Order: sequence, then C-alpha cells, then structure tokens
Amino acid sequence: MLAHEIPLPGQPRMPRPIDPSRSPLRELPRPGPRSGALLGAPVTFEGMVGNSPAMREAFSFLERLAHKSFHVRVHKRGPGKALSAHELERALGERMLGELAARGTPGRPSFADPDAILVVEIVDERAGIALFDRERRQRWPFLRLD
Repeated sequence: MLAHEIPLPGQPRMPRPIDPSRSPLRELPRPGPRSGALLGAPVTFEGMVGNSPAMREAFSFLERLAHKSFHVRVHKRGPGKALSAHELERALGERMLGELAARGTPGRPSFADPDAILVVEIVDERAGIALFDRERRQRWPFLRLD
C-alpha cells in the first residue's frame, strides 16, 4: 500500500478491487437440467393437486425421481390462508408417488436421508419448484431445506 493510499484515523478504508480469478463464486456449479422453475400462475390447492401448470412442472422432475427416495417440502409465506403447507406436502407427495408407480418406476418416501427433496416455495399466490439431490445438499449444507 502506498503512503497516499493509507487512510487517516477515522476515515474508511477503500475496498480493494476484486480479482475474478480468486473469487470463490467461480467455483459454484451451474444449475443442472431442470433444477427449478418459477411458476407465474396463481397457486391454489386444487391447482397443486389437479392438472395445472404447477403439477406439470412438478411432474417434469419425475424422471429424476425414478427408483429413488424423496420427500416434498412446502415453504409458505404470505397472507393466504387457503393453503395448508402440510396438506400440500402430503397431496403432492402422494400424487408424485402414484405417478411414479403408474410409470413402473416406483419411488419411496424417506425423511431420514432421501435421495432428493422436492421443494415448493409459495409466496403469496406465486410459487417456485426445485429438486435438490443428495449431492447438491452435501455441496451446499447452508440451504437447510427441512
């Protein structure tokens, strides 16, 4: 540091420029295929368990859940009281298990150490759906999906 760069007492230090080659962000993996989706349509209980854009997005993860253990987590924020997170988790999980069995690739529910966790995040009337496999959960333990 040069003499003219040293701050006087009480003055803030100027931040050093970031060297992109040493940034820890460059080590983060890019999202894989179908890692998540943001649903633009309003979410209702009937929409999450019926034939809706939300269910079609959830069903897009079925191939990655074939013959694996998983469970569904719903995180809900906002004033909507029509949806119960517990009822949604149960209904969506049962529907996914039923569809996997109908395709001949049964999955199994597991809460101890599942192969994957299907996460539905609902904020007001919007939702996002993502699937986190065991590798991602080990790589990013700060996610705290349960």
